Amino acid sequence: MNRRWRGPSSVCLAAALAVTAGAFAPPGTTDSSAPTDARPAGRPLQPTNEDPLFDHAEKLAGFPEQQWFEGSIPFVDLPADEGGASIEEIYYYRWSVTKRMLRYAGPHDGWYDAVFVFGPWMGPNAMRDLRWLRHPGIVENDIATHQITEGLRYTDPTADNVHQYALATGRTDLLVDALPDLVDQWHARDDYFDEEVGLYWHQPVWDATEHTIAAKKTDFVVPMDVQFPNPEDFLLPLHEFFGGWGYSTPLNTAQAADARVIAETARLVGDETLAEEFERRSTDLTERIIDHLWDDDRDFFYHVMRDNEAQGYLAPDGSVYPEGTELSGREIWGYYPWQFELLPDDARFAGAWDFLEDPEGFGTPYGPSTAEVRDPDTDTSGAYSPDKDNGNCCRWDGAAWPYSHARTLVSAANALNSYEQLTPEGADAPALTVDDYVELLDRYARLQYKDGEPYVAEAADSVTGQWIYDKPNRSEHYNAYPFTDLVLNGLLGVRPQADETLVLNPLVPEEWTHFAAENIPYHGRDLAFAWDQDGSHYGRGAGLSVWLDGELVAQEAALGELTIDVGPTVVPEAEPLSTASRYDGSRANFAADTPQAFPAFDASYAGYDNTRDGGENRQAEEVRNAFDGAHLYDDDLDFAKWSTRGSPNQQDWLSVDFGTERTLDEARIAIYQDEAVAPPSGLRLERWDGDGWAPLAEAGPGQLVGDDVLSLPFAEPVTTSRLRLLLPEGDAPVGITELEAWGPAEQLAEPVNCPSAGPQHYEAEHGVVNLGGKQPSAAACGYGVVGGLNTEHAYFVDDWSAVRPGDFGDTRTGPMWQGFNGTSDVSFYVDVPEARTWTVQVRYANGIAGSDGAYFLSVNGGERTPIQLPATGGWSGSADNIATATFEVDLTAGPNTITFTKGAGFAEFDSIDLE
Repeated sequence: MNRRWRGPSSVCLAAALAVTAGAFAPPGTTDSSAPTDARPAGRPLQPTNEDPLFDHAEKLAGFPEQQWFEGSIPFVDLPADEGGASIEEIYYYRWSVTKRMLRYAGPHDGWYDAVFVFGPWMGPNAMRDLRWLRHPGIVENDIATHQITEGLRYTDPTADNVHQYALATGRTDLLVDALPDLVDQWHARDDYFDEEVGLYWHQPVWDATEHTIAAKKTDFVVPMDVQFPNPEDFLLPLHEFFGGWGYSTPLNTAQAADARVIAETARLVGDETLAEEFERRSTDLTERIIDHLWDDDRDFFYHVMRDNEAQGYLAPDGSVYPEGTELSGREIWGYYPWQFELLPDDARFAGAWDFLEDPEGFGTPYGPSTAEVRDPDTDTSGAYSPDKDNGNCCRWDGAAWPYSHARTLVSAANALNSYEQLTPEGADAPALTVDDYVELLDRYARLQYKDGEPYVAEAADSVTGQWIYDKPNRSEHYNAYPFTDLVLNGLLGVRPQADETLVLNPLVPEEWTHFAAENIPYHGRDLAFAWDQDGSHYGRGAGLSVWLDGELVAQEAALGELTIDVGPTVVPEAEPLSTASRYDGSRANFAADTPQAFPAFDASYAGYDNTRDGGENRQAEEVRNAFDGAHLYDDDLDFAKWSTRGSPNQQDWLSVDFGTERTLDEARIAIYQDEAVAPPSGLRLERWDGDGWAPLAEAGPGQLVGDDVLSLPFAEPVTTSRLRLLLPEGDAPVGITELEAWGPAEQLAEPVNCPSAGPQHYEAEHGVVNLGGKQPSAAACGYGVVGGLNTEHAYFVDDWSAVRPGDFGDTRTGPMWQGFNGTSDVSFYVDVPEARTWTVQVRYANGIAGSDGAYFLSVNGGERTPIQLPATGGWSGSADNIATATFEVDLTAGPNTITFTKGAGFAEFDSIDLE
């Protein structure tokens, strides 16, 4: 997605920039008094402990780009026993996963955090980890540009994600800026709200839980007006992924939590009407979750079925279960209400925690399993899969799923911190203890290995621990769930607060005689603490010591909950160059690959094709790989590298053409090494001066290190249209994973080739495309178009919000097949200052002679209006073939979505302008 937050306008910035004491506390405890303090002037966020508590280099042994980690992450030191060794090793490994998944998508889109090694899906659920990254600019770019969307396909508590980030950083102003978009996104679920029941409903697949036991217990119903050419081929592999319609615990808890965040944010800016509305919505949803999804007899929250006759939810005797029947088996998502601390502190709910370690419940050796073992539809092995041997997914009917592990551990940590009533009625002991949390975290850590090395994929057998969804070039280092946050926020007890305090409440075994953490960013300050039982391990005194910006601020003889006064939030300054910590958006890498024709890439050698070695899962090391925004050094991830291995040339080079002149002040070169390639013996960077290549910078052997980044800052800014990296003659094979060219972002002026690009100008390639593609076109405005919109009868689209009640099936029950609609489409996310009828001018090309491009135009997912895009004589490769068509649309003030959906014709979309 490409939506950007609007800057504060009518809101009161003084209120936005100060954090209200008690904000985001559980309902009924909020202090809504007006904030009065101001933030101190910014300063660089740097580690302030000049005498580290322990050896950081030892923790980073074997990592690429170790300097990045030293300046970017919090460091922890855990004892080797009681789970400490595995938890610590995976803690640092998971920061390496975060590093792998940071992607630069180009000057317009900036940074995002990917789920898969190949990109481009974003990972909103990893936001809890990212809040501890010492470079806030990259995270805020990711949130603002990619995370705030209308109508996400999967359940995602976006407002709560931003809230968690704001708690750790103190940046309440980010929530204020995002408020209008968070409200819009919350309402994107309105079509799936049952007014009578007071809950949201959908199929489990849209909680990212395909093939649950709920889906297995129901029939797969196909809408009669959806045509499948080969239904047997298409439906059989997928039919159990869908089904199980009902009132979902994850969806409803996420909506309740997000409504609470929206209410408190509205209160911060003085919008009491909005605050009261969403506070009521959150309270009502929470009450309905308890009333309808909690079963007092079975002590758990359940998925509750609906439309039981239609989907064949049958009792053992063959009769249809009555409407509102709870699922017959427990699923791990029943713990999600504790993730958001929605429940009252009541022993009534404590019994749910008894099933977490129960061998007949979720207590498998590598669990918790996604469904309780005692249910007859549970399968811990993922045994049924049409493509199991190739790592196909996804079946959440009993497997060990790190995504649900993480969310369950967040829930458990919250229960231990915020709930006193954890002993079930009639029981003698709590159903959840600190030892349980440590054991679960250790089990989660021990799962994340493969062949003895740290590794995480999509899912494993919850009994054997063998990875079952582990597809090459996809599943490696899967990044859809947190871990480092579970260590910092859960195990070590760094509990962020909305006021000027920090709560420390470690959940560690009594046997631990020492542990420490440092370089933790908190409200713009540098936090460190150490527990040293007798003072002999770290030599800084016995007990618990806490440092803030290098100053000792607390020392306690015993472990226990401790509140630290941290003072007003400090907004860190950004460093002057685009080094590892320069992510504030004022600078841009103009060599990053984008959907546009430029930058364009060339090389003396196309790159080694690993498939010629017979490697089944290997790929070619193509030139574009060196500009894809990713620093990946793994030997088997060929799609992220370019190398001269196999080159017939005496001398090789790699170049980038910006398509226009750019002013640059730094180049960065990420060099990888493996058994076949080594760092170059030297290199020279050259610029195009209009007549030929002129030297710009050089590096010798001492500067060139494998699996690391070379930064070449220029003494003076240089203006050029092209750069070339020249490698030494006769050198051994060299590998490059990224070549970057940085300069001031202010050069991003209006797109080229645009006759009238005004303030309401939007490029198609910056929008969202379903069943089509973004492709370069030198003649197009901004160099790119959206084409390949060729599908009129699609089975599946990425944006299920486009499917509305009445599209398929019964208009009373809504779509029977969520996520399926009829055609390809492209959506523009626009932001207009006033509500009125706007004229939208579409730049397009239609190369089908004598044939109009029949499309449909819709706004904000509403009614589709037929439109015609007449033939233009050819496609967008020539400026002569680009034409304009004008239509009128009614837009509301603020964010809107304009979607062009394929009918019977064809077209390539260049851009739109609103007037």
